[in-house]
Amino acid sequence: MLIANNEILKAIRAELAKRDIGPAEPRLMPIEPPRDWGLTTNVCFTLGQVVAADEITLKTEGLDKKERKRITAELSRKGGEWLADHLAKALRELAGTDALPFVERVEAESAYVNFYYDTKAATHDVISRTLDPGTEFGSGGPTGRRVMVEFAQPNTHKDLHVGHLRNASIGQAIANLVEYAGNTVLKATYLGDIGAHVSKAMVGTGFAKKDDIRALGFYQDLPDPEKALAYWGTMYRETNRYLAWLEENRGDEMVITKARLGGWLKRWEMQNETAREQWQQSRDACIAEFKQIFAELMLEFDDECWFYESTIDDTKLGQQTAEELKAKGIAKIDETPEYRGALFVDFEEQSGNFPAPEQKRIRKLGKMTILRSDGTSLYQTKELGLAKYKFDKFNLDESLYVVGSEQKLYFQQVLAILRLWGFPNAENCRHISYELVALPEGKMSSREGEIVSYRELRDAAVARAREITTEKGIAGDIERTARDIAIAAIKFAMLMVTGNQQIIFDFDQALSFNGRAAPYLQYAFARTRKLVEGLKPEVALAAAAPTHGLHASETALARMINEFPATCKLAAEKHEPALVCNYLFDLASSFSDFYRDCPVLNAPETERGFRQALTLAFRRVMSLGFTLLALPLPEEM
Repeated sequence: MLIANNEILKAIRAELAKRDIGPAEPRLMPIEPPRDWGLTTNVCFTLGQVVAADEITLKTEGLDKKERKRITAELSRKGGEWLADHLAKALRELAGTDALPFVERVEAESAYVNFYYDTKAATHDVISRTLDPGTEFGSGGPTGRRVMVEFAQPNTHKDLHVGHLRNASIGQAIANLVEYAGNTVLKATYLGDIGAHVSKAMVGTGFAKKDDIRALGFYQDLPDPEKALAYWGTMYRETNRYLAWLEENRGDEMVITKARLGGWLKRWEMQNETAREQWQQSRDACIAEFKQIFAELMLEFDDECWFYESTIDDTKLGQQTAEELKAKGIAKIDETPEYRGALFVDFEEQSGNFPAPEQKRIRKLGKMTILRSDGTSLYQTKELGLAKYKFDKFNLDESLYVVGSEQKLYFQQVLAILRLWGFPNAENCRHISYELVALPEGKMSSREGEIVSYRELRDAAVARAREITTEKGIAGDIERTARDIAIAAIKFAMLMVTGNQQIIFDFDQALSFNGRAAPYLQYAFARTRKLVEGLKPEVALAAAAPTHGLHASETALARMINEFPATCKLAAEKHEPALVCNYLFDLASSFSDFYRDCPVLNAPETERGFRQALTLAFRRVMSLGFTLLALPLPEEM
């Protein structure tokens, strides 16, 4: 909460009530640097026309529309300025009292009313609140809401690549921020452990042993248990290449090969022992590797919220959902030669079941198949059943799906079907989309094989971070520090760009110690360790009230620390971790200015204690920020 926020709002409302002016709800905004520290409100802009209502009526009577608009705007402006001046005069008398604590002066500026802080009192308050051991600085009070955040939904039998990291990074950060805002959050992941990609990987091992495929360079030996994702991902990709090769060279075999893929999936659904055994072993190896990677990336999921496509498949939830949609007339059987027997939803036909303003948008959704002609279910069919299961099982108020923007149409279709189905919580399911990660050469695709795996990126980043730490003469556990730098650098690069922007991953920029990157923030934090070494929080709290004239850099750092709660709140509301990333960069920059301008250990005793307390507050906020973003923060660099 901003300093004196509630008191200032209460005082403004009281003065407006005395004048019987309204209705209007005042809103406070920070006064931006380099101007003095404080808050401002533009409520008088809103009320200017109310104040001048009688004069506007009198002076615009009989005028044409253009002239009436001009005079109304002019008189409203003057009315707002008059009201701001009178409010400022009335509220000025309350400055420094319990009614307006921390406020040193109140001034009118045009139609704004500005409340300027007593910087010493405000700085003391900021440090005290930040270091208070009984509270989590910036966290919200309990809301009573239960929110599920589903993220990091990789497919087994495919390698985990750079693009997956953005999903994982954004999802964990959103979950942490929503939880910090006071909600009960369930962190979920939905693993695609069965489907067409699995049949391609499994059947692909047979293709790989054929002489013609070996000649093409597709063949690999049996998988190393430590590299299951890489092996099965290769099998998946090479099967796609093999299908393309067949289409070009042996078209007559194409139909047979596709039938083999579909046949394996059908045998799996029919509980064929061989198919299940092949699948179980490979699937478990992939999931074990996922869990190692998740731990390394500081991803956390609730035990009950590991959902598997295979489990949904075995319960026949997808088929049950499809049959119910068919019975309700929402889905119908496809009669076209190519897809005869499949079940699909035609949004053109169903658009009339939506409110008139939405019907045009719904018609554009086209068609969605929800059951194959052979009776096997699709990912979307299971998604529909799982959505209902989540709300029933966990008593949710909201379900957030963190999924790339390329799935926007898919989620529009799924959510529309949920509404048609009569699912009461359809409006409480939200798709949080983000743009993809690309290499300088272009988009990544696991189908085409043009990917950089997570392991490749991590190992390269660790090697580069190891070089940097050695060059800088950083002591301590070099390997641990290099890994912390590398992981934070990769994830911060995924988070610092807003979700609606594509990322062109720049390796050098991500590992920069001088730019807008995690190593710069980590280094700013690490250099504070010696400044506060051995300092107990209670001692710092006792020294938090400044007795000297504050340097501009001290005030600027306190102002920036004070913005942390508002930043977290806004980031949670907008589901936008980039706001926290940008804030932490500004915070680190403010600390660098303070570190340059204000000696700490060599300062006079009274100043030294205060500056150590301010430094400890900076460390506290930087640590909280890194925790919310799920980034490692080494003590030494």
